Amino acid sequence: MAWCRRVFSTGKEDATHEEDAPAPDPTEQAVPISIPAENLPADFGLDLIEDPLAEELATSGLGEYDGHDRGHDGSVIYTYGQNAAAMPSLLHVMAEDGRLDFPPGTTAEVRLGPPGAESRIVTLGQK
Repeated sequence: MAWCRRVFSTGKEDATHEEDAPAPDPTEQAVPISIPAENLPADFGLDLIEDPLAEELATSGLGEYDGHDRGHDGSVIYTYGQNAAAMPSLLHVMAEDGRLDFPPGTTAEVRLGPPGAESRIVTLGQK
């Protein structure tokens, strides 16, 4: 009924109603994985990382794969979920057991909130 209040408002009510406020989105936590261009061969298929990562994130329930960007500076693989702090451990385990092979210089930014929130950088690929 919030729409009804907005349509029939006299303008005297407070425009902000608690029930109208969006619920916090638990998927605001993110772990974008950055691969620098100088360490990414032109013929390197990001699917070598994306496919096993997407499958493991879905199976574990830890998060989701959300695509990638590829530019002249390098590539970024986007992941998000409810527990970004746990994702680096998963990434390291997958690299150790051979399911993922990160190019040198690959890093992950562990962001525990919406864009602009505090974050930390974790190294995934050996330099």
